Amino acid sequence: DGSGIEVLLITSLNSKRWILPKGWPEPELGPAENAAREAFEEAGVTGKISAKPMGRYHYLKERKDGGGIPCSVEVFALEVTKQLDDWPEKESRQLTWLPLDKAAARVTEPSLRQLLKEILEADGHEVTVADGGENGLKIFREFQEQGNPFDILITDLGMPHMDGHQVTSQI
Repeated sequence: DGSGIEVLLITSLNSKRWILPKGWPEPELGPAENAAREAFEEAGVTGKISAKPMGRYHYLKERKDGGGIPCSVEVFALEVTKQLDDWPEKESRQLTWLPLDKAAARVTEPSLRQLLKEILEADGHEVTVADGGENGLKIFREFQEQGNPFDILITDLGMPHMDGHQVTSQI
């Protein structure tokens, strides 16, 4: 995306969807310290954490009994100085580093995707997000008809109803 910003995504424990490292706060730590602790425990990274959050998003944490708990997450930038070979949750999660634009396409939480979109826009990028393959294909075609083609199209292979392969086969 040209910004040089990379995002570390990890898989959630149960549904294995791509998320940011996050967790329940420890009362003796401040928000930034809690974020740094979670990044270490869940992804094995350490570094310099920003004092202020770069944004916030909300989601519904799924419970094993089928219910959900509304959660609010403050997102802090971490300048990673070390990625460890071993960490507490290494065996429970996958991780990947992605450029900001690709991370925004990979996550499925709508408000996290929106936050990453806002970060891209603050960096000078124009971003259009679709809520699925069919809608994305419709938007793509409308922009083409208007003489406004996209510079880049990022799609998710795991979208329901119309996956990324189906979208690209129709372009």
